[in-house]
Amino acid sequence: MNKLIVCLIGILFSAVSIAATTIIEWEAPTEYESGEPLSIDDIFGYTIHYGLASRSYSGSIAVPAGTNSYSVELPNGTWYITMTATTVDMETSEYGNEVIRKINGGKPKSPRIR
Repeated sequence: MNKLIVCLIGILFSAVSIAATTIIEWEAPTEYESGEPLSIDDIFGYTIHYGLASRSYSGSIAVPAGTNSYSVELPNGTWYITMTATTVDMETSEYGNEVIRKINGGKPKSPRIR
């Protein structure tokens, strides 16, 4: 069994009242860990994993192949986010690199006009 390599490339966000929209972006894997090439047609989909402790994910979201970003609403807290990729043969990658997203809530601050 070949293992996939998946790379989470960034997290963008915009604040809302007591939660935040977090946009997760990634690049599709192009090879297995062995170095063998992986066709984009061989990717079944992705799973975004998130939780309040490093490497302890309490939630997940399935995302179809052909997608390279996804937005999710997360409440206040420090969130640890990673993802996996799955092939059409149902082989799943190891977790990708983990990123941290801190959400402090509250209303967004508006500029004061005088």
